[in-house]
Amino acid sequence: EKGPLGPNKVPTRVKRIVAAPALDDKDFAQLAAACEAKGFICLREGLRNHLAGIDVGFTCAEVGVAASGTCLMNTDNEDARLAGMIAETHVILLRKSAIYPDLPSIAQILRERINAAPTTYSTLITGPSRTADIERVAAVGVHGPLELHIILLED
Repeated sequence: EKGPLGPNKVPTRVKRIVAAPALDDKDFAQLAAACEAKGFICLREGLRNHLAGIDVGFTCAEVGVAASGTCLMNTDNEDARLAGMIAETHVILLRKSAIYPDLPSIAQILRERINAAPTTYSTLITGPSRTADIERVAAVGVHGPLELHIILLED
């Protein structure tokens, strides 16, 4: 659903979009019902069709690293990659039992993913992107979400 044209002659959106491709059927159904009650659109697939308009992306981490706040994501699924890269706000679900103390402690997990067949996609995420390469002015979220939130789940 599109709203009136903005100053750049592109239609504005009238509904917020939440993407959650990694949730199981039960959790996705609950999220979709909550989104519908708020007037939001909740998507699980086809995120490529919404590249300029995802407000919140939900993903799940395989492991977390306590020392740096890094999450290792299995991003074999394109929609899972997009949910974490193009949303304004990225929310990662992480089981407490999957938290390791430091990066060396997840080296074997990384080796297994790298050597897996067929080829896999893995992403290490440690907060929103930051850069200062344009006139040394700091900018946040230039190459991805503006915010990152990690929700810890009890096992």
